[in-house]
Amino acid sequence: LGNSPDALVPMSITDVRNHAIADTNRRAAEQRERWMPPDSGASLWWAWRLDEAIVCDADGTPTTGEYPLLDAEVGLNGATLAEVADNVLTERGTLRTKLAGIELARRTAVNAINASSVEATIRAIPPAIVWP
Repeated sequence: LGNSPDALVPMSITDVRNHAIADTNRRAAEQRERWMPPDSGASLWWAWRLDEAIVCDADGTPTTGEYPLLDAEVGLNGATLAEVADNVLTERGTLRTKLAGIELARRTAVNAINASSVEATIRAIPPAIVWP
């Protein structure tokens, strides 16, 4: 704000809270993007890959050609289609755990922000969040 007229107007506690919550939400979004990029192409690829892994995991005899996205990972993310499917499902579990931890940290911070009436405390919460 610098020397602008807004710099001279004190913020209400509601404004301080709203700013801190917005900052917390922005920080949470940045953390989620580390694990799940917002790019729709990557998200679509991940969804199709996961669909293939779920079906392949249930398939008693998966064969090459049935699961093209998983086929591309054989030898890189597992020795067989079944191993690749298992590894993709493990990745999903890890991702879900990370995203749940981020949401827990975000909600805990927002609750603390809303519970406080001390400006300095409210302002200190977003930068102090420990993200998983």
